[in-house]
Amino acid sequence: MSEPTEPYASLADAALKQLRDNDVGTFVKPAEAQYPHQWNWDAALVALGLAPHHPERAMLEIRSLLAGAWETGMVPHILYHHGASDYRPHPDFWRTAGRHPEGLPTSGLSQPPVLATCLLRIVETAPEAHQGAWHDFLAETYPTLLAWHRWWHTARDPRGTGLVAILHPWESGSDDAPRFGMALEAIASDFVMPFTRGDRVHVDASERPSDEDYRRFIDLIDRYANLGWDDADLMEQAPFQVQDAFLNAVLHRADVDLVRIATILGQPHDEIDGWIDATQHAYPTLWVAAEPGFASRDLRTGSLLPHAGFAGFMALWARLATPDQAERLAQAFASPSYAGASGDGYRIPTTAYDDPAFNPRRYWRGPVWIVVNWMLHDGFAAYGHAEAAATLRTDALDLVSTHGFHEHYDPRDGTPGGATGFSWSAALTLDLLRAPSPARVEA
Repeated sequence: MSEPTEPYASLADAALKQLRDNDVGTFVKPAEAQYPHQWNWDAALVALGLAPHHPERAMLEIRSLLAGAWETGMVPHILYHHGASDYRPHPDFWRTAGRHPEGLPTSGLSQPPVLATCLLRIVETAPEAHQGAWHDFLAETYPTLLAWHRWWHTARDPRGTGLVAILHPWESGSDDAPRFGMALEAIASDFVMPFTRGDRVHVDASERPSDEDYRRFIDLIDRYANLGWDDADLMEQAPFQVQDAFLNAVLHRADVDLVRIATILGQPHDEIDGWIDATQHAYPTLWVAAEPGFASRDLRTGSLLPHAGFAGFMALWARLATPDQAERLAQAFASPSYAGASGDGYRIPTTAYDDPAFNPRRYWRGPVWIVVNWMLHDGFAAYGHAEAAATLRTDALDLVSTHGFHEHYDPRDGTPGGATGFSWSAALTLDLLRAPSPARVEA
């Protein structure tokens, strides 16, 4: 693990300041204004960034997140610790009373379960003086983590196929990604409940989802609330069911890391091993050699969905790609589809330049996100593609160094977009500066 060097020496201080500025006591809000509540995978990434500098504060972040866990094991994607705000949907819209913990309103959906991976990285890189405290923290949080993973593998894969389903694009963490377009468009809806969009108060409307897509987002929430958020009823009746290549990659990596946590704690892990084995057998069915990459599947139709974009690379993060597939992905990364015609843009655009859905400014339809670069830097490095890994790290650090900590960046020239003062861009900058070297994938 290397220490920060020029030209990024001052970035660590700036990143820590941004996280302090966004700290509201029990959690670090994801951005200065756009996201005033606690979001699930944002919290895990914030904790990862804070842990080497403020371990107790990182533990508080995780405790605040896991306090929202439902009795089913599900950890929601939004926790409204401080009640309503100008963000929409507001807490009451979800109608999760009786499901969420008493006094802590939450959404009814979840998000990519990256927490186990972040926790393992924290523990494995913590100084010896902190190891005891982190070991105790693992023991404290492990039951809730295990229950959450079990919820994914049972409630969202009741047939045990090895691939879980998301029931809303928001569960993917990449809400407006074009890979969900076909599945969304197939939803017949006469939704008429009035709602006010709060996502365009602090961010330009051109960078946010369309009104038609957002109407479907809200329609799905209304349908699920009418079902009382019952897991069995949701899987039977949800009109949107996608085996997302991205979320399943995140979950698989987290399952593998959960086994390592269980081993540290001396806990049995046969159940988790079963999930891992099932995903290893199922995930290859998402490979599309012509792209190349891994596609998501519409579970309602059985069809693979187009416009995979960055999600098609995430088998690298999960170590689910073969060496030959990793080579194909490295070639795609270096091609004009992702490097641009001149090759001098920032990588990695979340949607390929030559995809008709590409929009360099719109949420998840083209802009560079620091979290994606962080994951794929790790993935390419693990497969021995050092040049691609170095490009992803350098581009991410150059973007935040030049423009500050924003939600996303235009891949053509780095112009920032989305929310300002974005916490995970700061937190992951801290991790990228440390540049931990992942274990190599064996051929």
